[in-house]
Amino acid sequence: RYTEQEGVEKAFAQADQLRQHIETTLPDSARLIKLTGDGAMVVGSDPAALAVWAVELASEGEQPFKLRIGLDFGEALYRDGDYFGGAINMAARVLNRTDIDEVLATQQIKENVKNRKALGLRFVSIGKVRLKGFDDVVELFRVEPRES
Repeated sequence: RYTEQEGVEKAFAQADQLRQHIETTLPDSARLIKLTGDGAMVVGSDPAALAVWAVELASEGEQPFKLRIGLDFGEALYRDGDYFGGAINMAARVLNRTDIDEVLATQQIKENVKNRKALGLRFVSIGKVRLKGFDDVVELFRVEPRES
């Protein structure tokens, strides 16, 4: 919609600004894989660092981006510059459930983020949901700064 309303040049400039912002704020254990239109795919080996980064990014004031962040943790297969697997699919489905400036995560993220209190994070269950492409219901958690 943004491209149609504002034109391809403005849409590209905004996507490039998003790319630069992500790349300059990501933890060392993570990297940007690709932009997906108005979104981005990020992978990393440290779920705690990614959860902290995601909450900080979503909490930034006055940003030109409407952010929605979905997190999952698990195995993925790397091929030809891209990642594939259940965790990738799950993260995309979790993302589809988020509101603007919200971070949602799966039980796998919650279980693998140790020292949540020390990191300043809390995980608040929003309940169990059915996600497209998955047979089992999945409990999702809003990841927030501890003081919110």
